[in-house]
Amino acid sequence: AAAAAASSAMEDGCAASPGAQSAGPASPPERLQGDNTAPSASPGGFGWHNALMDYLDNPHRHRNEIVYSTDELIVVHDKFPKAKKHYLILPVEKIDGLWALRPSHQDLILRMQKAAQRIINKDMAVNPKLKFRTGFHAVPSLRQLHMHVISQDFDSPALKTKKHWNSFTSPYFIGSKGVYDLLQAGKPVEFSASEYRPYLSLPLRCNVCKKTFRNMPLLKTHLRTHDDD
Repeated sequence: AAAAAASSAMEDGCAASPGAQSAGPASPPERLQGDNTAPSASPGGFGWHNALMDYLDNPHRHRNEIVYSTDELIVVHDKFPKAKKHYLILPVEKIDGLWALRPSHQDLILRMQKAAQRIINKDMAVNPKLKFRTGFHAVPSLRQLHMHVISQDFDSPALKTKKHWNSFTSPYFIGSKGVYDLLQAGKPVEFSASEYRPYLSLPLRCNVCKKTFRNMPLLKTHLRTHDDD
């Protein structure tokens, strides 16, 4: 019953669907030649795709970025936020990505969502108009499992490209409930790069009214018309 209640909160708790898109095919993520989204076999290293590992190994270096931490989770501000509010929730356990999750990680996903809800509640107490989604990129560019908690205004100078936009507004963004449901069903949480990367090239479409735009400046100007929605 507790798991069912937590799953319901995952679905409803972001003022807010957390984006429960179809979880997609259960095929291993493709390792494309020259593609840094494919993690190496061992943790650590100095490549940019290992940037999140330093939060686990050297949290004292990131005191200004860490929102809070527990024995199990670290919550940080995204260094390049794509909205007014953009956080990452990382497990302390080193888990390369979605494809490394097992059914035994169901409770971890629920606790990550609970941490997300804590942040959402705090931010919405200040600004009740905020709306959030929580979830994961199908083919992440950084190693170490991390859940995005992102407000739906997408008002940020760091949001610059079609790839940025579509990574949060298309099926490339896998809702946290979709991940939980796969684990609960005993299925692998794996997404084909060849199937999901094309979503990053979709036309720019407003996430509120679905109007399309030919470039990011026009879209970002338009988004401000929805500030009171």
